[in-house]
Amino acid sequence: MSGLIGLYGGGGGGGGGTGPAGPAGPAGPAGPPGPVSDPTEYDFTEVSVWIIEHNRGYYPDVTVIIDGFVVDTQVQHTDINTLVIDMGVPTTGKAVVD
Repeated sequence: MSGLIGLYGGGGGGGGGTGPAGPAGPAGPAGPPGPVSDPTEYDFTEVSVWIIEHNRGYYPDVTVIIDGFVVDTQVQHTDINTLVIDMGVPTTGKAVVD
């Protein structure tokens, strides 16, 4: 069993430690653009399924407002640029995408 100790770094061999860090490598490529910071309002009149193509490249927060009140409803993000709000019945209101 003593022969296995060397395989796992538990014994044998001298030295140790690490040397100084080398020079920094080149900069990587630029990242994707950041999120759009301004909220956008989408108005709907007597529509039961609201489809919004926001093209933000991420899953934004959505606030649904009907008759001046914030309504808790389910929002389905079909992809990073599109979302669907199914009101169940024709509804007039707005969605604020942030």
